[in-house]
Amino acid sequence: MRKLSDPVGAVTRRAAPIRWRAIDAIAKVHRRVSDGSVALTFDDGPRPGSTDLVLDILAELGVSATFFCVGKNVLAYPDLARRIRASGHAVGSHSFTHPDPEKTALPALARDYVRGRRALVEVLGEDTGLFRPPRGHLDVASAALVRRLGLRPWLWSLDPEDWRPGAV
Repeated sequence: MRKLSDPVGAVTRRAAPIRWRAIDAIAKVHRRVSDGSVALTFDDGPRPGSTDLVLDILAELGVSATFFCVGKNVLAYPDLARRIRASGHAVGSHSFTHPDPEKTALPALARDYVRGRRALVEVLGEDTGLFRPPRGHLDVASAALVRRLGLRPWLWSLDPEDWRPGAV
């Protein structure tokens, strides 16, 4: 079995369908941060078969992360969403359906963003206001929308591009 190196130890790769190349990329980012700190985030879940395994790995390492969840997935897998929060991780919204902000009218985006936030409140019983826009897209108009909705946007500085076909 291949080992994934990490500053706080080593984790044995599990024989399960998980995006290991993305996790490898994140580990490399962690090593490049000069002051030793990094915000580790995961998007698009929760999804059985990947989110649960990521949670196991983070628990083994004693590492906290922020999970930006898609509302329809939260409603489909509420126990997994609750497990994220119960494990001590931060949770934020990543919309309800993950629409393409560049191809979606602002009123439709507003409805989707509000619905995603409500799904988290419904399942978790709390609202953090944390929000990551789909595709990391935040232009002047959508930034104004996000502010008007009272969301706190969190963007990323490095995309491991695990979404590309054949990347993982």
